[in-house]
Amino acid sequence: IYDWYYVSNVVMDFYVKDNELMCELSTENKEDGVTLYYSAGDWGSLTSTNNYTLNSVYTGPFKINRSLYVSCAAVKENYNTSVYTNNWVDMGSYTCSSPEITARSIDSIVVISCNTEGATIYYTDDGTDPIVDDKYKYVDGTELKLDHNCTIKAIAAKDKMFNSSISERRISDWFRCEDVVFEQFLDGKQPKMKLTSTSGSTIYYSFNGWSQDSVYKEPFAVANGQYVYAIAYKENFNNSDWREQYVSYDGYDMCTAPTIRGYSDTHTI
Repeated sequence: IYDWYYVSNVVMDFYVKDNELMCELSTENKEDGVTLYYSAGDWGSLTSTNNYTLNSVYTGPFKINRSLYVSCAAVKENYNTSVYTNNWVDMGSYTCSSPEITARSIDSIVVISCNTEGATIYYTDDGTDPIVDDKYKYVDGTELKLDHNCTIKAIAAKDKMFNSSISERRISDWFRCEDVVFEQFLDGKQPKMKLTSTSGSTIYYSFNGWSQDSVYKEPFAVANGQYVYAIAYKENFNNSDWREQYVSYDGYDMCTAPTIRGYSDTHTI
């Protein structure tokens, strides 16, 4: 009786653990007393005139460090050897797809997605690299409403798979400081200038061209015929353009400038 009993076929289980791709072998029927043999390498190195060369005894999960073939079989005393099982291992198929970062400038929305089913996305919006930590977790389908320019980075992770590479999307031109608005007014008898721009911005101004001579804190006195130059800055915003304003006292209810006359014959003014 030589063909009644066969060892069941070998099952291969591939998974990532501690950032290493591992291969675990077992038989379909989990028989006792079975010895598993395997080899891993290029197809040509595993076959010789159609005979498989299984040069390793399986003692536990082993590492796979590149794309290759794994061939294995199960042997048991007084049983026929199992069918040879072969599997092409593609390292890329055990790596999560890189997240896709979709940005909509019209409403300042960013959405992140991943093609790997069941993967979890982790992201940052400050330019740092994300890690697998709940505080960086992205809830699928969430629309991230941005209020400043930033760099978004994201990775995808899934149990028993390699993390994806980091995806990056730089938002550099959605947000810009408003150009400085000049408001000239009369404070008592002193003409003054008030400057405004985007909330939270810092305004620099000068009377001497495009230079950041002074930080604006409160309305300041101005003189007739003077030019005021100003620009606004804010963190994670593009700065405004330089703007200038000519100071004129026209329209103010002011005394006429005194007229000074001199009389040489009497030496009087």
